[in-house]
Amino acid sequence: MKRTLRFAVSSLLIIAALILPNAVSCYAAASFNSVVGGREMIYATWSSDTGADGASVFYKEVGDSTYTQVDGPLVRSVNGGGRVDIPGLRAGDYDLRVVTGDGTVLSRTSIPVEADDRSGYAHFNYNGVGAYNDDGTPKDNAVIIYVTNENKNTVTFGQYKGLGDILTHAGNINVPLIVRIIGTVDTQTRDSDGTKATDIANGVVALEGLTDRISSGGDDSYFNMMDVKNAANITIEGIGDDAVIEKWGFTFSDSESIDVKNLRFTKYPEDACSTARSNNVWIHSNTFDIGENKYDLTPEQDKGEGDGSTDINQSEYVTLSYNRYNKTHKTSLHGGGDSQKQYNITWHHNYFNDVSSRMPLVRHANVHMYNNYFYSGTNCVDARASAWVFTENNYFEDCAYAFKTTENTTEGNPVIKSYNDVLISSKISDKTGTVYIADTRDQTYNVDEYKEDYANFDVDPSLFYYDESTKTSRVAKLTSPEQAKEDCIRLSGVLVSEKRMDGQEPVLYLHGDADNSGVLTSNDSAMILKKIVQPDFVTELDKVTVNSLQYMDMDGDGHLSANDAAMVLSMVLDPTIDPAL
Repeated sequence: MKRTLRFAVSSLLIIAALILPNAVSCYAAASFNSVVGGREMIYATWSSDTGADGASVFYKEVGDSTYTQVDGPLVRSVNGGGRVDIPGLRAGDYDLRVVTGDGTVLSRTSIPVEADDRSGYAHFNYNGVGAYNDDGTPKDNAVIIYVTNENKNTVTFGQYKGLGDILTHAGNINVPLIVRIIGTVDTQTRDSDGTKATDIANGVVALEGLTDRISSGGDDSYFNMMDVKNAANITIEGIGDDAVIEKWGFTFSDSESIDVKNLRFTKYPEDACSTARSNNVWIHSNTFDIGENKYDLTPEQDKGEGDGSTDINQSEYVTLSYNRYNKTHKTSLHGGGDSQKQYNITWHHNYFNDVSSRMPLVRHANVHMYNNYFYSGTNCVDARASAWVFTENNYFEDCAYAFKTTENTTEGNPVIKSYNDVLISSKISDKTGTVYIADTRDQTYNVDEYKEDYANFDVDPSLFYYDESTKTSRVAKLTSPEQAKEDCIRLSGVLVSEKRMDGQEPVLYLHGDADNSGVLTSNDSAMILKKIVQPDFVTELDKVTVNSLQYMDMDGDGHLSANDAAMVLSMVLDPTIDPAL
């Protein structure tokens, strides 16, 4: 059938070439601005495409025979052009094809994609945190929903309608669920008088399903929290560089296998993204800006900038990595009371930028911190009540206290073991005498007052990802503190788009690109036909390479024919066709 169609098309093209032998080349205006492969994703932007919402995008791994089309919501109009974001890719090299709104085909080949960094306790003896496999691809039977500010209360999953209805019933969902946030999703928040008059007047639509209450005594609050309970295999991720959670936050309770990434949290009146009684939680590549609570009911008046950005309570096997905290206040509390125990927590490659306190504040927990950067902080690693914190290869700069311990005679004193950390203009407040600067990585300590079961956990392979043979932490990337500082500044937080081309640079010799414009159009097909009819005709591709035949000989038979032109036109009409095959 395809051969018959191609013959018919080629016949028509020959007639067109004979009738219009002097057809003038017309170059498509659309072109790539950036094509970037990242951690298990690719994004691309292109110009001059006012109909980019109607563009189609296809990708495949290099060597595969067919392309996969990208979901429609991942393709957006941006600044007169287009943008596509493709998450859920395994590490490897990829080919990308974009068919713009006016039908122009843009191609880029061999785009490198790298694996995400799954180091830390969330993945310790555990596979597939969230709704993705460890290779970055969605789990079998995973369901993907796309959430925008416009559909936040109408998006559906099964019998549930609206994001709030879906997530508050997550305990009833028995398949992996990927929630992709596109753009800003906001809600109404309280003014200083307790009403929501300002947002209502400004037309802000409330996100349904949030918990928004004042305590029975009237001296505390729990505003705009998305309570996700009894959930499993959930990923909530931002798409692109502009996904924002504004004026609300998440609490994951009694849940397992939770993954939150690439989201900017801002103006949250309570917590941004916290856990309670949960395990195997991975919070990574997010940006946490300062919270905002105009109706602070606490006697201490300490919620004006929101509550905890990432509090971890009664939870186990948690990794917080590649996050950026900007001027946050009560950043991260591990354990709110002596009855709350939380174990096996990792912090790595996080950037604490001018943060006030709790980076983290640790009680009744064992915590590993490595390759983090602390800039202009107050109380950074704040250990209390039988906490054991192992810090290595971190960089502290202009901080009031890099390490701080507080005495606790009833619950046991804390321990901070520091190895190869760098402290620049940063002090230590050691009120318990249990901040130890280790001379060697495997150095251990005997602390009588410590009352938990995790003393010296960092050198015990049954408790920790410790390599006894090399006496190192078994992680993907452990660099010098100086390199960690650079990496945290460059890599932490949500995606920052770059104008960069990965892969072949640029694609000068695209198969079938007779006019050498870098894109495929029907003009390329016409030029090939003209060269068949007029052998002395010189295409633009002839001018730049002596091997032009191999790029225009689409069927590989050693000479140009109408079939080659037909194959180019077929590819313009159906971008899933790979001309190299």
